[in-house]
Amino acid sequence: MGDAVKVRRLSTDSNLDRPMGRAELRAESVTRVFRSRRSEVHALGPVSLTIGAGQFVSLVGPSGCGKSTLVKLIAGLLTPTEGEFTIATPDGRPPTIATVFQDFGIFPWKTVLDNVALALRAQGVDAPTARSRAVHWLERMGLESFQKAYPSTLSGGMKQRVAIARALATEPDVLLMDEPFASLDASLRQLLQEDLLTIAQQDVGRTVVFVTHSLEEAIFLSHRVIVMSSRPGTVLDDVEVPFPRDRDASIRESLEFNTLRGTLWEHLKGQVSRPQTTKGR
Repeated sequence: MGDAVKVRRLSTDSNLDRPMGRAELRAESVTRVFRSRRSEVHALGPVSLTIGAGQFVSLVGPSGCGKSTLVKLIAGLLTPTEGEFTIATPDGRPPTIATVFQDFGIFPWKTVLDNVALALRAQGVDAPTARSRAVHWLERMGLESFQKAYPSTLSGGMKQRVAIARALATEPDVLLMDEPFASLDASLRQLLQEDLLTIAQQDVGRTVVFVTHSLEEAIFLSHRVIVMSSRPGTVLDDVEVPFPRDRDASIRESLEFNTLRGTLWEHLKGQVSRPQTTKGR
């Protein structure tokens, strides 16, 4: 383990009525190596990167390049092998972080309402407040009629809406989303992209890191798109998306959108064609 490792983890502060913080993420020469008795996999880095407070940043790159590893480092689920990773808030308090993964991560034995309220209860929020906050976010995600339903009765898209509502109910400073729409069909995926964009436009100040294999998705949602190299993943390119934040679905048809997609693909395609010797993400 490197000497200069610094990772700030989840806050347990239950005061969710505070204004959303403006958390800045910084990675300085961060690497991650996975070791076992028989092998060593250099999964990531060195990566040096700053994600400004309130930015929506997408990570794209070939499978196995370390995108998910970087997200887990931000979440505090992993620590860097070398380098320093910090999440800075203006007042120095620990940031709140929420995650949404591809596999939903909701509990089948709990109702939709209880699944969303669970994260709040885990942070020490009293039951009435947790219920009220959960109802609010279920309404924002279009699930107000499904509060008493169980996950087994929901479609994949509805389950992912529950997972997003649960993450946002905690009013996180940093939202981490690791391919949250990858398992959904194309039309449903587009609808959820538009829902997420609307929320991001309304809740200014939250920093979002979004992992995707879709260049269109990355451009549509983001302030910036970071293109990562094949493993060990490094930052190959960091591209600012030139569209205003009050964008809508019509930008997908614009010449500028498709030109940017072509530019990103030119950066990425050489990395995708490189063979990977070890499986992983």
